[in-house]
Amino acid sequence: MSDFGNLTTDMIFAGKSDVGSNALDEHGQKMTTVNFNGINIEHRDNKNLVRLKTVPEKIDNLTYTEGYFIIDGDTITYKNQGRRLQGKEQDEHAQQLGTQSLQSLYEQYKNNNKFKEMKNLVTD
Repeated sequence: MSDFGNLTTDMIFAGKSDVGSNALDEHGQKMTTVNFNGINIEHRDNKNLVRLKTVPEKIDNLTYTEGYFIIDGDTITYKNQGRRLQGKEQDEHAQQLGTQSLQSLYEQYKNNNKFKEMKNLVTD
């Protein structure tokens, strides 16, 4: 999950995400997709929030679905806090979406050219 809705690895690599929020474009029309250029990981308490980078400034995202992930050793756990409005905290009601091994994720994507580009950006 990102600050605009569902987010998959393929969406991150493509720079285009489906919008599961009430985001409006500059004309006041509901958006179904948003283009972005990379992501920011925001660490808050013991969780990591995914924020889309360089989303056009004229987008008004009033309410949104916020997801986060927690890394514990080799295990990453994905959670969904549900609909968010004006920053109201909902951690205690977060729905667990799944868990996965970081090693298995690396094995799955290590030969992807876009992954290699992003890895170089992070490690530089």
